[in-house]
Amino acid sequence: MNASRPDAAAFEHFRAGRLAEAEREYRALLAREPRNAAWTHLLGFIVARSGRRDEGLAILDQSIALEPGNAGFLDNRGQVRMQAGRDEQARADFAAAVAAVPTLAPAWLHLSQALRRLRRTQEARDAVARALELGESPAARYHESLLALEAGDYAGAEKSLRRVLEAEPRNVPALVNLGVVARETGRNDEALACFQRAAATDPANPEALNNLGLALHHDGQSRDAIRLYKRALQLKPGFVQALVNWGNALRDAGDLAEAATRFEEALQADPDSIDALNNSASVALEAGRIEDAGQRYGRALQLQPDFAEARAGMAQVRLREQRFAEGWDLYESRFDTRPPHATRRGLALPMLEAANLESARRVAVWMEQGVGDQILFSTLLPELAQRGLEVVAEVDARLANLYRRGMPGVTFVTPPESQAAFASCDAQAALGSLPRLLRRDAADFARQPHSVMAADPARVREMRAAIGDGPAIAISWRSIQKASRKALGERKSIPLEAFARLSAGGARLVDVQYGDTEEERKAFEERHPGVLVRIPGLDPFHDLDGLAAALAACGRVVTSSNVTAHLAGALGVSTDLLYLHGWAPFSYWVRGAQGRSPWYPSVRVPAGSPASWDEAFAALDAGGRP
Repeated sequence: MNASRPDAAAFEHFRAGRLAEAEREYRALLAREPRNAAWTHLLGFIVARSGRRDEGLAILDQSIALEPGNAGFLDNRGQVRMQAGRDEQARADFAAAVAAVPTLAPAWLHLSQALRRLRRTQEARDAVARALELGESPAARYHESLLALEAGDYAGAEKSLRRVLEAEPRNVPALVNLGVVARETGRNDEALACFQRAAATDPANPEALNNLGLALHHDGQSRDAIRLYKRALQLKPGFVQALVNWGNALRDAGDLAEAATRFEEALQADPDSIDALNNSASVALEAGRIEDAGQRYGRALQLQPDFAEARAGMAQVRLREQRFAEGWDLYESRFDTRPPHATRRGLALPMLEAANLESARRVAVWMEQGVGDQILFSTLLPELAQRGLEVVAEVDARLANLYRRGMPGVTFVTPPESQAAFASCDAQAALGSLPRLLRRDAADFARQPHSVMAADPARVREMRAAIGDGPAIAISWRSIQKASRKALGERKSIPLEAFARLSAGGARLVDVQYGDTEEERKAFEERHPGVLVRIPGLDPFHDLDGLAAALAACGRVVTSSNVTAHLAGALGVSTDLLYLHGWAPFSYWVRGAQGRSPWYPSVRVPAGSPASWDEAFAALDAGGRP
């Protein structure tokens, strides 16, 4: 700096961050020389940085009126305008700056940032490319990475971020976003390492702490994750994403009330937060507050009509309300959520729609979700066959023979067989998309078949012999869920001890529960010796044909919401599915006509809202009828 400059003292205050002193000095200078454009401009910039943005912008306007073609002035005003959220005005300033001095690289970068905020993505890419042509810059590379991230170009984002980190190894935002790229591409260990490095580099960076918390949550370390979210919020009060992530951790742990509180705090900080609206709606849905859930999903969709997660959530609301046409249309968004709720198959065949339902001859129906959903939606296959279609349906190998016995008019194939079998088809359908064609009204469920599967008669006789004489009830009490849905599984599950009263009439309880429940079984058998029957050699998870034979041999099932309930319903076995507080875990267990599931005519669901498992079981008499 030239010490002889008239504004030397004022500029030194400005450079040192002593804004009040700098403002006083520049005002004194301008009192003597009011048309000095540079001093006017610096005063405006200082006032804006002091928190009086509108006043500062007015002074910046004066400086540009004094020197209309000054590219630096235009670039600075554009930055202040962008900070004020005046993105279109900022864009105009940056465009004027680069028009005046086409080699001004910072203005090209700022123009790109404004265009990105205006969602003019291709123009933003062009502008940042021009900035990089003028000179390599970590800031420009970082902005290039943001554009790639928003486009889902993870390879491009990673390439740009690594260039940033080559120049600036301690660049925390770049480390955080590199972790995001690793997480989104399934490299969870790399993601965790990036977030740990970012948090170690800057322990007071709330973004680093929040993302590290998210990585730990996904790794099952919820307590440590929540600790980091709290710390991030101390550093950045009202940090919406940290509140949302904290709420998600609480929801996964089963604390719906506290989760809802965190989401409400996020919405107080930002009423238009899509994630907070969507996740608070999901908690309301899990808690049985259907109307509240619908309102929240609706608000999210007003803000972002194509938001797949909210569309999928609203589908569940509408299906519970039995507004089936709207619900099934929204259900198609399951393929577009992140991660997808279902996997789309890339067959080169036209989709089966209402328009070609009558003209298609041979349709490939492909599986897309877990066993329970496969069984549920397979109940619509007979109707396709009745309409004259040749149906080739892909199903889990464990179910194939059950279907072949139950629906001989449909061709069933396993995944390794499907590619060859589908080659002769002229249309395709996702199994979960069939209700959109065939169940658009509550009255349509009158066409539900009594059964779509048949157990092996020889194995049924074997199971009956293994069970012994006398009445028998097959029981299944737990819903085994992956870690992120463990709390949902707990809410669906029934304590094994509650089943003891079913044996009061002399019935034997046949254990068909899958998963690791040895401790529960041992405790039950100690209290009720000889009541619980375990069929030697039966594997209820891998041997679904054997499980079906056991259910058929008993002739009656009492269960929580799990695969056993679907299998029993598909077999047409008399079944009682139990849940508390009127909280049907899924739309297909909502009580329908004659107190049964609309999907499975043999499955009864609870009347009223039992408040305890004792109350729920008390509704079943010794003969097992409600």
